[in-house]
Amino acid sequence: AVSGRELARLIHGDDVSSVTFSPDGQRLATAGGHMARVWDAVSGARLRTIAAGQLGFLSVFGTLTPDGKTLLTITMGGVGTGWDVETGAPLGSLDHGDQILGGGVSRDGTRAATCGSDRRVKVWDLAQRTLHATFTGHSDLVWMCVFSPDGARLLTTSSDGTAKVWDLAQGTLIASVDAGDIVWWGEFSPDGQLIT
Repeated sequence: AVSGRELARLIHGDDVSSVTFSPDGQRLATAGGHMARVWDAVSGARLRTIAAGQLGFLSVFGTLTPDGKTLLTITMGGVGTGWDVETGAPLGSLDHGDQILGGGVSRDGTRAATCGSDRRVKVWDLAQRTLHATFTGHSDLVWMCVFSPDGARLLTTSSDGTAKVWDLAQGTLIASVDAGDIVWWGEFSPDGQLIT
């Protein structure tokens, strides 16, 4: 896309709250409104529509697992659901317990994280569909939770003006950075050594 020309136009059909590519770049997921859609990123063909919002919630966030075979949708109502991309069948659900504002999946596809208005961050074992850890320490809404490239740490951002890094194996806070204002967004550098 060095030319800057449009390669494809994907019509989601509602507001879009998230867009994610599979790591191989072959699939793309759009999510928002009451649904999530999975697309062939090369041809632009729609592969699957998942009506995740049928659960009665207004907004849906979605992300593909690294193998591109599972779509994880997270509703603001606090429910995370895994979907088989090929069949559209639900694979199971997890309940955060309060409004979810952000979420993510580790690169190896074994864990998911949710965060939200309850100021808590929850890490889930996707194979067992069980809660692995709960992190507390933010004093306001948590907007984002992002796994490090190696999956060993989690970065969280919050309205309390901090970004925090958590060690997933030890279940401990490694670092906290006070930005002095709401931290909406953050990510790890490709080598996992820095956060931005």
